[in-house]
Amino acid sequence: MADPTPVATILTVSIHRKDTNPVHGRGVLQISIDDEGAGGFVKICELGDDLDHYVRIDADELELVFKEAKKLLAQKTLLPCNEGNHSITER
Repeated sequence: MADPTPVATILTVSIHRKDTNPVHGRGVLQISIDDEGAGGFVKICELGDDLDHYVRIDADELELVFKEAKKLLAQKTLLPCNEGNHSITER
């Protein structure tokens, strides 16, 4: 028999600037966990005029995607583009 005790699970988080509405502000990134029956994946959606544009990443691919993105950002040839925003490459 299943335990009837309710639990809370966070499924979505918003990444936004302090002066932007995290629920439906333009340019807000919403990171969520989704599942269409074949296993969970991470869904990244940028809020704007059209909410149909998003990226889905399988949970087992997420770490590799992040690792490769960090490599791209760490390239010395990108330093002029990265000035003032080194938080990703310094982790």
